[in-house]
Amino acid sequence: MARYVGACLLMRWQSSILVGGLWASLCLAAPPAAPSAESEVKAAVVLNLLQFVQWPQEKLARDWTLVLCAQETSSLAPAFVRYGGTRLRETVVQFRTIDRRLEHLAECQAVFVDGGDPYVLLRVAAASAKQPLLVVAEGDHVLQQGAGIGLALAGNRIVFDIDLAALRAAGFTVSSKLLRLARSVLE
Repeated sequence: MARYVGACLLMRWQSSILVGGLWASLCLAAPPAAPSAESEVKAAVVLNLLQFVQWPQEKLARDWTLVLCAQETSSLAPAFVRYGGTRLRETVVQFRTIDRRLEHLAECQAVFVDGGDPYVLLRVAAASAKQPLLVVAEGDHVLQQGAGIGLALAGNRIVFDIDLAALRAAGFTVSSKLLRLARSVLE
């Protein structure tokens, strides 16, 4: 647990107490499974980012289950499996894998795309035009390839960028708290 908290503290934004408190809630809200692995920390960040995004009204229902997907070869898949069943406010997060052909992508409300294969991200982004799908991707320039939220490493911290204009166009609402933590926001 101490190593997990330590990893989360590396990610903490050096700003106001409100922002620091938000990072603490982001880091401590997820259950600590294998604490020190980079993939565990990234998975916890992805999971906690979901707390600060509201899906379009037609997707919301009481006791709604949010299905988070990633490719079966994703480095974060094992961590996401451990986080399955986590409750974020009234929503329960379930995890599913999708294959390279992206079968069953229509069953997902959020999808994580690992860095390294831009073609997968482009195909996921094209599919998200047909449904409200939050695309979180890892790597540089992922917002330009269709991701709504992009994760990157900056030194020893995990940072993220948000394409707010694209998310709003798809019907998503993003918390102002999350926007303040983002490294950059495209409007």
